[in-house]
Amino acid sequence: MTMDPLPHRIAANIPALGSLYHRPVLVVGPSRSGKIQALRAAADGHDWRLVNVNLSLSEQLLSSLRTRALRASRLLLDLCPP
Repeated sequence: MTMDPLPHRIAANIPALGSLYHRPVLVVGPSRSGKIQALRAAADGHDWRLVNVNLSLSEQLLSSLRTRALRASRLLLDLCPP
């Protein structure tokens, strides 16, 4: 029995998220395992927003060292609104 490729497994689980208030999808795996490519492939052809939270937060938090902890939660909400 073979597993579906990761993009298909991601897409197959999206409909179950419709009843939830928050609907983030986290894909966890080792570095260079193809997570970003799988998410991009799954989002192709759908009206899904793909946000690389690590990259986006890092870029925005670089500017201010002192208020970083205070700003992180607000920036995350801005990146992924409900």
